[in-house]
Amino acid sequence: MSKLIQKYIFAAACVVSTILIGSRCLQYGVENHRLRTIGGTLAQYTNQPPEAVILSDIYINAEDFLNIAGMQSENSDVVGYIRVDGTYIDYPVLKSEDQDKYLQRDFFGKKSLYGSIFMDNASYEGGFNLVLYGHNMKSGRMFGSLKHYLEPGFSDNYPYLKYIDAESIQIYRVSAILSASADEDTLNRVLIPYTEAEMSALSEFISTYGHKIYRLPEWGDKLLTLATCEYSHKNGRLYVIGILETRIEK
Repeated sequence: MSKLIQKYIFAAACVVSTILIGSRCLQYGVENHRLRTIGGTLAQYTNQPPEAVILSDIYINAEDFLNIAGMQSENSDVVGYIRVDGTYIDYPVLKSEDQDKYLQRDFFGKKSLYGSIFMDNASYEGGFNLVLYGHNMKSGRMFGSLKHYLEPGFSDNYPYLKYIDAESIQIYRVSAILSASADEDTLNRVLIPYTEAEMSALSEFISTYGHKIYRLPEWGDKLLTLATCEYSHKNGRLYVIGILETRIEK
């Protein structure tokens, strides 16, 4: 009798697992459909580049001339757009007084497993570091592509991070890849530096703990940091840090 019960329990466990897996796959399907819908909505907000601008495969192309004001008519929390050519990273950037508003909400404010890409409240236009957060999805969606920067050669093939705001297209070159705990007090204090001393402390932290370092930030540099979850640390975070190389006024 006990063996029969065990068989029933095992069979029930298999059924439950199958249902859960199927449910999660269905959820991901819904989320991917939402992303396509959002992409279709935002595609209309691409402007023609000025004739004087020279387009380049390395820096910019026609698709980078986005109408951020138009996107703001769909959602007033839009502050910019993040794009890393050749990856899934191609999303509007949102910012709200509620730091966690878009952690589990999509562009239209609906509940979402994927959430949205959102900016740290302490970052500001013209500041020394724009810090953007996104989920580390296994599929590579949102900021799931960032984990590939830990692989040899990836940063050589995808060295540029594009941040597009209402006024300009900003091209950042990847300067460092860093993994650390989100509870790291030193990093949290200086990740968005306001003084030369804080920028120096950030550079020192990267020098000590950086996974890959191409150039350490210096006072006066403008930084863009893409952050996502990383699982080799308790409450770990992966940071891909870029230094502004080119700014093209729209």
